[in-house]
Amino acid sequence: MNPGWLAGCGLSSHPAFDSVRGAWQRLASDVWPDLPKLNALIEGHANIRSASLRFVAPTDNAAATSYESGIAISGEIPTRSNWHDLFNALAWASWPGAKAAISEMHLRQIEAGLGAGPRGPVRDALTLFDESGAVVVGDAPMLEAIRGFRWREVFLDRRDEWKDRVQVLLFGHALMEQMLNPRIGLTAKCVLLEQDSVFDNLDVRLAAHLLDPANIRTPRDLHPLPVLGIPGWDERNESPDFYANTDYFRPGRLRDHKGAPTADA
Repeated sequence: MNPGWLAGCGLSSHPAFDSVRGAWQRLASDVWPDLPKLNALIEGHANIRSASLRFVAPTDNAAATSYESGIAISGEIPTRSNWHDLFNALAWASWPGAKAAISEMHLRQIEAGLGAGPRGPVRDALTLFDESGAVVVGDAPMLEAIRGFRWREVFLDRRDEWKDRVQVLLFGHALMEQMLNPRIGLTAKCVLLEQDSVFDNLDVRLAAHLLDPANIRTPRDLHPLPVLGIPGWDERNESPDFYANTDYFRPGRLRDHKGAPTADA
């Protein structure tokens, strides 16, 4: 890996990396982190079945066992030396409860005989969120506007609300990797959570959401958000004309708060 990996990657400043910046800064290194450095980030954390989490080198027989179920059983997370797996490691360090919940739910599907062959809709949704997910925390009107694909309202009419009333935290490690070189079309698949001043541990709250089978049943339970439309995430969106691109800011089928199509969709 290039020893200048820190330079110009955007992790030090771009809001897309807010969710993992604390873990990134804890690495405190100007060279690519090895497994011991990554393991220091998750020391003391365990999966749902109380196995200690640890990053390990992939093995030749890794394909013989499901990646997700292997983590849920042993706590071992196969990790390569590349950006994709580095962001996965940073996500584990930043969202240990929610990441463990995803692995656990994969394993429960497999144990129930619902996803050992074809993955099925639940495992598809879990994988989609793990790779391309984000958490949006906001008030009810903003979340309803996102569910309704009302992008001009979300990004223009309510633009001032993004400063201190809406929070978007990336979860998916593939999406974080893509944000190193963002392109039009990047879309997060989101869990929408209403603001709750009492419940301030977002990792615990998200883990509980993911562990409830009623919440993640199909990829349609995840709500799309064109992330380059978020104020401050791309300088092009300073112009209202940016949002006229309906290939990116697409209308979509309306959904209720559980992600199901509404009667008029």
